[in-house]
Formats: sequence, C-alpha cells, structure tokens
Amino acid sequence: MIAVTTRDVAYGLFGAWRLAHFDPNGMSYADRTLDGYWKSFFAAALVLPAHIAILMMTAAQLGDDAAGSQASFFRVVSVEGIAYVIDWVAFPLVMVAFAEILARQQHYVGFIVMSNWATVIQVGVILPTSALVMLSDGAALAVLLNVFAWSAVIVYAWFIARVALDVPGLTAASVIVLDLLISLVLKGFKDLILGP
Repeated sequence: MIAVTTRDVAYGLFGAWRLAHFDPNGMSYADRTLDGYWKSFFAAALVLPAHIAILMMTAAQLGDDAAGSQASFFRVVSVEGIAYVIDWVAFPLVMVAFAEILARQQHYVGFIVMSNWATVIQVGVILPTSALVMLSDGAALAVLLNVFAWSAVIVYAWFIARVALDVPGLTAASVIVLDLLISLVLKGFKDLILGP
C-alpha cells in the first residue's frame, strides 16, 4: 500500500498553487514517479468533504419533496459514491490513449499528478461561489461570480494541460473539452439512474 505523507501533499499542493499563478515552474513539484502518480489521487479524499457539502446543499435546496425512503437515500448515496470514484478514474484512463495520440506519453504522469492536486484548488474556488448561488436562490451577482469562478478554473486547467503536456494552446483546449465531455456523460448517466 502506498502511504501518502504530509510532505507529498504539501509538494503537490504547492506545485498546483504555483501553476495557479501561471508559473510553469510549478511542474517541478510534480512527483513523476509511479508512486507519485498514485499518491496524487489522495486529492480525491481532500475534496470529498466539499463534494458532500455541495450534495447536501443541493438536497436542502430541493426541499422535503425530494425526501424519500431510507432505501432511496441509500440509492442516492451509492450512486453518488460510485460516480465520484468513476469521475476520478475515467479521465486519467482516457488520457492514456489521448496522450498516445498526441505523442505525449512521456508527459502523461506529470500531467495527471498536477491535474489531481490542482483539483483541490479548483474546488476551493468553486465551492464558495456555488454555495452562494444556492443560498441566494440564484441571485444575479452570485451567478455572475460563479460563472467567473468556473471560467478561472477552466483557464487554470488549460494552463496545466499546456505546460504539463508541452502542447500548443489549441491542443491543451482539446484536453479540457475531453475532460468536460467525460464529466457531462457521467452526469447524464447519474441523472438517468437517479431520475428527476
């Protein structure tokens, strides 16, 4: 079993933080070993509380009409849990093939490592504005802030793809579109299973 140390987390997050400042040297903090690759998925545990918080806020916003039996609660928790794991695994798996198409196999590990750690920062940007939208019942200013936050996150992800994979801007954009498409497909399946 791979043990994740405080140093691993600190290095990964600091590298992601530097990349958030559009500093390509943030990649120097990426552990490009196989161990580093697997350790970067610890970021999923770090952002899980935020994911749960968003689910709880969404459920509270839906109100009592959405409340169901204990069985339906178990179903929602099961589906959301499975979807969360798949969401973390699907993109890296698809990127194995896509990196080969781009002839960037040698950059694959570093890219996934920093993309994973960057998720912690991305969620830290998205969570407050998403909460503000829900708590304000979709007030225009809150929605505008949320759109700005999402735009910043997408630009940040694009920068990581461009630097980590060492590809032109347009190619990096195609990587981000691929990630978004995978997330949308997964959300579609999740909504299909859970229903309206």
